[in-house]
Amino acid sequence: MKNIGVIISIKSEVPRIFKKYKFSDFENYQVYKINNDIKLILCVSGVGRINAREKTENLLKNFNVDYILSIGTSGAQYENAKLGDIVIANKAKYNDETIQLDKNLYKMAESILSSKNTRCYLGIIQNFDTFIYSKQNIDKDIAAVDMESFHVAKTALKFGVQTLIIRSVSDILS
Repeated sequence: MKNIGVIISIKSEVPRIFKKYKFSDFENYQVYKINNDIKLILCVSGVGRINAREKTENLLKNFNVDYILSIGTSGAQYENAKLGDIVIANKAKYNDETIQLDKNLYKMAESILSSKNTRCYLGIIQNFDTFIYSKQNIDKDIAAVDMESFHVAKTALKFGVQTLIIRSVSDILS
């Protein structure tokens, strides 16, 4: 059975699909069994890098997780971005540090979403400590911005666990 840690910053970002499955509570986590193949351990981290690091570390200490799925919303700045597009990160960046994410994971996600005719974009997600509304001071190679995904991925890597970052575009940076 695959154990997948799912980290979301705010409760309103929890996908509706989770409502289809029964779950059991374990402290601050909801554990979903999907068929007999997959166990999803859902954690709502709270906004920002400190919450993301702490909740990711706690998740990895309490569960034997095969990999992390970091999902939520983001601002986007790539050409022709539209609300509701999906951004799949191939790298995560914070200040001058960049993490290369697992190519097998992000290519698998891109393939699945593309086969469903989902508008998706593969690119770099950069984290900031505040909400970002403008393209000003953001490198042109950045696809999307958020406040947690880099810190989730960096913490997971300390435990030897890879992270897949997927964001839905909620804002277009001007």
